[in-house]
Amino acid sequence: MTITLQDTAMILGLLVAGSPVIDRLEPTAWHGQVLALFGIAPPDRQPRDRRTRTSGVATGWLREHFGVCPPDATPLQVERHARAWLWYLLACFLLPDSSRDMVSSTMLPILARPWAAIATYS
Repeated sequence: MTITLQDTAMILGLLVAGSPVIDRLEPTAWHGQVLALFGIAPPDRQPRDRRTRTSGVATGWLREHFGVCPPDATPLQVERHARAWLWYLLACFLLPDSSRDMVSSTMLPILARPWAAIATYS
């Protein structure tokens, strides 16, 4: 059984009409996008190291840096944690790929949008 777009709308209260979630991202630009959005750069790709990715970050890396928002977090830290949670939700639950342990960089363009604009996407 496959979850449909209408199921997602009913369960999560998301729109089913609007701009597409995935946008274009230059393959070499995603490291800088992560640094700009989250204030920390993902690890560089090391030869034969499965923990570093060419098109996203390992779920463990995301959980390690954004798994728990500190109780005394600044508004910027709260925003970064919220964007990380949204990235994880989109890449791992709503639009997963076959990697199972990777959070794809294809979601980064939408995460860079203002919060009000994110709600207009389907």
